[in-house]
Amino acid sequence: GVNANGGGAWSEWSSLMDEPRGVCVDAPAAPANFGRHTDPAVAGFVKVSWDAPASEDEAGGDALGNVTYEVWGGPGEAVPFAMLDPLATELNRSVPVGGTWSFQVRAVNSAGKRSAFSPALRLASASAPGRPTSVDASSLGNGTVSLTWAAPAGTGGIPVTRYELSNDTFLSVLVQAPASATQYDFEGQRAGDRNYSVRAANVVGPGPAETLE
Repeated sequence: GVNANGGGAWSEWSSLMDEPRGVCVDAPAAPANFGRHTDPAVAGFVKVSWDAPASEDEAGGDALGNVTYEVWGGPGEAVPFAMLDPLATELNRSVPVGGTWSFQVRAVNSAGKRSAFSPALRLASASAPGRPTSVDASSLGNGTVSLTWAAPAGTGGIPVTRYELSNDTFLSVLVQAPASATQYDFEGQRAGDRNYSVRAANVVGPGPAETLE
């Protein structure tokens, strides 16, 4: 410090290892792998996650534990969301069922420098649909098996966008039918036992399958 009588003694040199460290830092890199969380989707919420920086270089030269995050979004113009734990790499946000909001995230280091935002995502507040109902299969001859079904009782809060079908419980075969479909014919079926399955899907993803064994 300095006063009218002159300057005081110098402090000791700041450490390059101990906080707050006498180093300059750059802005961190934008968080990677930003997207919907891998937990099962729940109608009324949208849960997103992202990766923490893997190195101090990605943190702009700062310590990894100093990096916090800001998540912005909303139904229209993006605004910052409250983060209960700014160090967390996930956020579970209440969103009206059926609503579609935008989400984006950026990183902030101890110097207050911010990364660029991740690309904005438009995510729906919904869960995957329920099982299709009234599922049945019948042989039409000539190696053709017709699979029929009715819509699931619950669609997850948003419309069904497609049906997915398989004759091997989705191990290697997956075909799609439009949301309006209630029948699909598997052709070229060889004699023998097969497990025919159908599941409904919306923009969140596919729901549980109904399988005829």
